[in-house]
Amino acid sequence: MTDIATDTQLTPLGGVYKTPPESGGVRRTRRYARAALYGRCPRCGGCDALIHVRRDSWAVCDEHRLRWPIGSNLLDSWCGQSERIWADNFARLEQYSKVPLCQ
Repeated sequence: MTDIATDTQLTPLGGVYKTPPESGGVRRTRRYARAALYGRCPRCGGCDALIHVRRDSWAVCDEHRLRWPIGSNLLDSWCGQSERIWADNFARLEQYSKVPLCQ
């Protein structure tokens, strides 16, 4: 599988075999490593962030403005976040389209 934008060879799970320096290096590697854990954007195979709104966890692709659910109360990283962070995260998620789980 080849990423057209950077000609980087990707593993089937979205991991990076090699990353040219001009492609953003570490960011792209983390983006695809995160995708192997939390699911992948159906358009590019990446995952830019994991976002919490209270107990609910969402993964997002910023490039394609897509979001998909990870689950509820599966990760403990939401516990240290404030209501303000959750409100900001909710506002961000509202700007993204939800990826259907089954087609």
